[in-house]
Amino acid sequence: MQEIKTTYTEVLGVLLALGNEYVEKIPSKVMQFLMENCDFTNIPKFDQNIRLEEQEISDDARNFLIMLKLKYWCNSKEEKEEIYKILKDNDKQYEKELKEKYNTDELFKNTVAKTKNENVEMVNIEKIKWYQKIFYIIKNLFKRE
Repeated sequence: MQEIKTTYTEVLGVLLALGNEYVEKIPSKVMQFLMENCDFTNIPKFDQNIRLEEQEISDDARNFLIMLKLKYWCNSKEEKEEIYKILKDNDKQYEKELKEKYNTDELFKNTVAKTKNENVEMVNIEKIKWYQKIFYIIKNLFKRE
């Protein structure tokens, strides 16, 4: 729950740094929601001279700001399409990183290589005769009581 409040607080801090020009484009319900759910004691201050990418801001807050830009701040269809293209490229890059990280072929190669290097010994299992099994069953029945 605290992470969500931190996200809304960071978004509100960025909006305050951007100024009224951007805040006025956002519906009042969205602004009211942000105001009700943020932590006013820890609103971060952002430097307008430094790009937003270089400032410390959570990924959730970045995503929220991207959504605001797409819905309320984009002036043209081309601008929206460019953002969608960037998001798709990021998604493809993320999928590629996940595939490399969790490549099942590599996982199984490592385990097969380990088992080839280890000596595996056969375990002898004693075969119990049928009358011994019956004896153990009867013996266990009397132990329970």
